[in-house]
Amino acid sequence: GKRPVEYDQAFNYVNKIRTRFRYDERIYNAFLEILNMYRKGQKTISQVYSEVATLFKDHSDLLEEFEYFLPDNTAPGGGGVTMQVRADLNIPASRIT
Repeated sequence: GKRPVEYDQAFNYVNKIRTRFRYDERIYNAFLEILNMYRKGQKTISQVYSEVATLFKDHSDLLEEFEYFLPDNTAPGGGGVTMQVRADLNIPASRIT
């Protein structure tokens, strides 16, 4: 079946991160780990946002694109919203490698 556009968008976005940080795998791996902890319910969406913002502090384009995948009402520091990340960045790492 045809995958939703947003899945492809998320997939392309994650690939872009991997390419951008191909000389610094730590950032890419940290990004995946943050999402993984969110999926397990160990982080709120606000924590995810602030940590990703720190990771991508010198890459505002990546951060802006990441914001697209967040629930609409997620303002930085907006409390513990744990709605599903829009477009479900829930891409198994194995699908990316």
